[in-house]
Amino acid sequence: MRMLFENEGLDSQTLLVLNLPNDQACLLITDVDEIVKVPEKNVHMIGSADDASKYFLESITVKDNEIFVLNIATVMERLERDLEG
Repeated sequence: MRMLFENEGLDSQTLLVLNLPNDQACLLITDVDEIVKVPEKNVHMIGSADDASKYFLESITVKDNEIFVLNIATVMERLERDLEG
């Protein structure tokens, strides 16, 4: 995501592997803080309509922190476009 938004690489060797319905992908990440189950009441729609918001589905509240949930389909579409171009 840093590459998409800031055009910078990430100095890391940790991968988060995603098992998607018809594919697999991985994200280079710096670290994992924790893995949590989030109650539905802590899931919120994103009200913004700016260009960057299309990369996120919603946000979740964890310990008073608002965390954005990636829209993996939109991220993958963008990566495919960038790789083709």
